Amino acid sequence: SQSFTALVGDFLRPMVAAVADDAAPDEPGGWLDVALERGWERRWCAVVSGPHGPRLEIGKSPGAPPDDVALLVGCEVEAADDGDRFAFRVAHAHQRTRVLAARNKDTRRQWASTL
Repeated sequence: SQSFTALVGDFLRPMVAAVADDAAPDEPGGWLDVALERGWERRWCAVVSGPHGPRLEIGKSPGAPPDDVALLVGCEVEAADDGDRFAFRVAHAHQRTRVLAARNKDTRRQWASTL
């Protein structure tokens, strides 16, 4: 019998790989621009399972420890265009809002539906 973590990972991996810009093989994630205090920076974003449900981990590269983690249970995702960026907000009542941007509208739509 597979663990919950393995089942969630198996379920999310194809969806996230389909939306990844430069996805690494077998890695459930991809590169997105992340709005930080000092401006936009390219970061590796991955959806992983955890003890409190799926979460979005944001880090400098695949496999590196995440700089930021957002719980996805109960989050709301909405478009937040910023000039030429295909941005979206990941908002949660009990966490700060993250603003991310994809390279195109289709990729943003796929990330939003995955999250």
